[in-house]
Amino acid sequence: MALTSLVLAACAGTQAQSQPGSPSSPATGSEPAPVAVIVPSEPEAQEPALATVRVDEPNEGAMIAGGSADDSVFAISPEDPALGRPDALVTLVVFGDIQCPFTSRLFGTLENLRRQYGDGDLRIVWKHLPLPFHKEAAPAAEASVAVHRLGGSRAFYCFLGELFDKQRSLDATVYQQAAQKCGVNPAAMEAEVRSGNPARKVAADQQIAQATGTRGTPNSFINGIQLSGAQPVDKFISTIDTEKAEARKAIASGISPLELHTSRARENFSKPAPRPTTPSAAAMPDTTVYKVPVGQSPVLGSQYALVTIVMFQDFQCPFCRRSASTISQLRKEFGNDLRVVFKHNPLPFHQQAMPAAQLAMEARAQKGNTGFWQAYDALYAETRIDDAVLDQVAQNLRLNAQAVRSAISSNRHQTAIDADIQLAKQLGANGTPTFYINGRRLTGAQPVEKFRALINEVLPTARALTQRGVPRARVYDETIKNGVAGPNKP
Repeated sequence: MALTSLVLAACAGTQAQSQPGSPSSPATGSEPAPVAVIVPSEPEAQEPALATVRVDEPNEGAMIAGGSADDSVFAISPEDPALGRPDALVTLVVFGDIQCPFTSRLFGTLENLRRQYGDGDLRIVWKHLPLPFHKEAAPAAEASVAVHRLGGSRAFYCFLGELFDKQRSLDATVYQQAAQKCGVNPAAMEAEVRSGNPARKVAADQQIAQATGTRGTPNSFINGIQLSGAQPVDKFISTIDTEKAEARKAIASGISPLELHTSRARENFSKPAPRPTTPSAAAMPDTTVYKVPVGQSPVLGSQYALVTIVMFQDFQCPFCRRSASTISQLRKEFGNDLRVVFKHNPLPFHQQAMPAAQLAMEARAQKGNTGFWQAYDALYAETRIDDAVLDQVAQNLRLNAQAVRSAISSNRHQTAIDADIQLAKQLGANGTPTFYINGRRLTGAQPVEKFRALINEVLPTARALTQRGVPRARVYDETIKNGVAGPNKP
């Protein structure tokens, strides 16, 4: 305990530096709480459950140190940097952005709390939420994950303090110097970042933030009780003291100390309701028709179908994989009335998404449309994608393996993939999966009932067009010809 305390104590002085838009000293009981940095987002008429929006798979089967599963929404695991015992009475989970000045202020408050409570009463767990308008937030987060993997939690919190001390000038050189100072080989840190594992961890944290409704930084959860922003230390102390008492009662009632966080978070946490921009936006569904051309994209189904689903997907996105079975079920139900069009939107933090897209397009080049959809099925049958999996998929599909490897290494099909990515940006389809059903948008791996309801809603309009003399092969083009070509903003 003394060693971990010394690590944070050595970094505690970093908070005195003035940050843009924030006071020049850590939060104290006499200061007003600054406003947390808020993630800008589109208005939400419905919360898009189960969509990857610059995020990745949640931390499934997470285990806390000591071997007990943390079944709370926070999914704490050994992958999370933590100071304090896993059976501590109170667990404080922080969602932070290393480039956020208010997160920097909170770091000093965390050290004050560590000194006051010690390992047995308080555990501090860090999760990353790099905000999109902080250009160094994601690289800094990935570097810190690498440091944690190589040097453990004490090295991580030392590294964090070093970065907050140089928050105005974050870059690769700062990360190297901080790693060296905290006992981690800078070259090993950079190699770990290149492996893609840190990006996946950051993405998993972002997914957990989404699951908790966390939209800004810093956000702290004390046994599931939320405190937003760099609140005064007295507010943390008050909540922690209350939770210490409740935790002792829980232990007296038979709750295992290693299950305290799960139990108390389940008792305390409730996800905030989505905030619509206007009352009408929450009450009314989006009936906008978007102009989403089929173009030269891979197609599954008849050109005479009355309903066309255009889907923007990422082969490494777990929610896209989940939606594949939904699409298959819908095709069985609607038969020749349904056509499916695939468009690429490999997200940048998915390291294998672009290679997988290249493989699928090379399968199409070698075996036509059928080859693409065989690759689609094979890739989504995998729960993990890496180079070995891509090689195996190519082999199983009896593709020219050398041509596949060449396509991946040379980005042979980049022009077609980039065209899809650009179209997704133009439409405001920033996450995956995103679907357009005869131009009507549906976001995320939604239940099959939502797809079915929307298909049944657009079918009568499509049939009416044929009754007016529009050939079935022209129904989709006629439906979207006056559609919106960009994101629908109120």
